[in-house]
Amino acid sequence: MIFLYSAYYKNANEDPVCFYDNSVSGFGINGANHALTLIDPVLTLEDSLAGEFNFTITQDNLAYDEIEKLTTVIEVWKNGSVYWRGRITEQSSDFFKQISMHSEGSMAYLNDSFAPYKVYNNIPVDEYFKNLIRNHNKIMEEKGDNDKIINIGNVTVTGNVARKVTNYENTMTLVQELLDNYGGHLQMVYDHDGYQAINWLADYPRQSTQAIQFRTNLMDYTSQFDESDFCTAVIPLGEKIKRT
Repeated sequence: MIFLYSAYYKNANEDPVCFYDNSVSGFGINGANHALTLIDPVLTLEDSLAGEFNFTITQDNLAYDEIEKLTTVIEVWKNGSVYWRGRITEQSSDFFKQISMHSEGSMAYLNDSFAPYKVYNNIPVDEYFKNLIRNHNKIMEEKGDNDKIINIGNVTVTGNVARKVTNYENTMTLVQELLDNYGGHLQMVYDHDGYQAINWLADYPRQSTQAIQFRTNLMDYTSQFDESDFCTAVIPLGEKIKRT
């Protein structure tokens, strides 16, 4: 199967505009449309994370002067459907005025809200999760950031929160805490009209039985070791003396 990918940008109160289409783009290719060409566009997705879309844009592209950091909505479409949505968070320009852009997925909008002080006692974990998302949406509505509203999708993780006190932590931190304690997978789903929802699934409903094999269907692999947390010697000192 050949996948057709495209990218759109959307500014406030405007319709999405296509600025990349892999079926007609390409530098030095006969018939290519440079107005719809990006350099090295790469969409990276990871389980339960926002994902990122990185690319470099040239002055030939129709969106060169239209994309604004943090405000412009970026969408990646796959075979005619919205596959990913996010915002530009980093930009850098080179000598040739080519702009490299880094964008994060819309799940990261949860970093823009906070959970006020509230005490939860003996509440189902799914209801606690939904309360966090509802509170996020309330804050976005008050700020007029409707593009950052995230609807509640399917929640199939079960459990019970015996006691939890929220105290102005950002929403994403609290959601990540739920993942660490109760497991499951976060998943964003989208529609053409700007609708987006977050699922918290105990398990994915469909799983592939295809084996992952190097040089067959494994496109890239990176291994990294960080020595900053590595200890070369440990000296046990025992417990501190308690004074009364």
